[in-house]
Amino acid sequence: MAGVQVMCNGQLSFGQFNVGRASFSHQFTFFAVILLALQGCVGIQSFPLAARAGDTITIAAGSVDGMTTSNTTVKFVSDEATTFGDEYDLTSNIRVITKIYPDKTSAAWMTSNAAGIPPASGHGSWQSIIVLDLASAIPVGMGHFVITTSAYTGNSLVMTSISDTPVAIEILPGVGSANNFSYKFFGNVAGDLSMLKPGNQAIVANAANGGAQLIYGAINVVVNAAILDGEGSNLPDSDILIVPDDQPIDAFSQKQLSWSRTGDEISIHIISPVGKLSEIQARASIVIPEDASFTIPPTITSITYYDINGDVVAGPMPSIQQIP
Repeated sequence: MAGVQVMCNGQLSFGQFNVGRASFSHQFTFFAVILLALQGCVGIQSFPLAARAGDTITIAAGSVDGMTTSNTTVKFVSDEATTFGDEYDLTSNIRVITKIYPDKTSAAWMTSNAAGIPPASGHGSWQSIIVLDLASAIPVGMGHFVITTSAYTGNSLVMTSISDTPVAIEILPGVGSANNFSYKFFGNVAGDLSMLKPGNQAIVANAANGGAQLIYGAINVVVNAAILDGEGSNLPDSDILIVPDDQPIDAFSQKQLSWSRTGDEISIHIISPVGKLSEIQARASIVIPEDASFTIPPTITSITYYDINGDVVAGPMPSIQQIP
């Protein structure tokens, strides 16, 4: 059994652990430790952490913003004496990178250290999860993953980057097989992990400052976004979704979001009836179908901040980025 280190942003790896006739799936291990990953800033815990060549494993990469298969690499490095330092590039074996959240009514979401992730990162309290298949030629024994990403990993003063943290795993003898995540729906159906990847979107967000947040009654963001459907026509409003970023503070601020569109301009209205809207709660995603496209990179036309009395006040200028 290998040890698992859970850093402030919850970096750990889950494989499959076999002892005699006992077999514990990596999914069980994953859910057993995700509480620690989301609420413990620093923790060291021993868990089953082993898999065979060919098996599917998962890695909790921390609360990373904009992490995709196009900006992330994964390598396995052997720690065994006979193969020490040998590297195996598993980047092409990544099946999906997605996010997970705890139950939004749980203490892990509402009152744990997860509430500190948004001020340190500028986004919700999620865990970025990498799902990948181990290569068939990977050597048996102890080793670790080296993961690099150009995505934003949060304020380095309070959050540990996955790019700086090796993730341990033990490779067991034998040859495993990739998990197709089958489920029952009028028969056995293989899970389509591609449905878990981030959608085609543009994200509006304020940068985290790591300190006290400015508080407002409402925030209005206007984005210029010319959008065409798969046939080259203007995308109708009904095919556009504006998805707010979920954060633990939302329940306390009673955050509400609405939006409207005039021509190529999309106005996003975010309010807090109790006047407790922080600047980082202005984050939202403009999501469009996969076959649609932004004809030019979206830009922020204006942003207006209001206090609880409806008066205009000063506030920061957010950024906008496209995913993927």
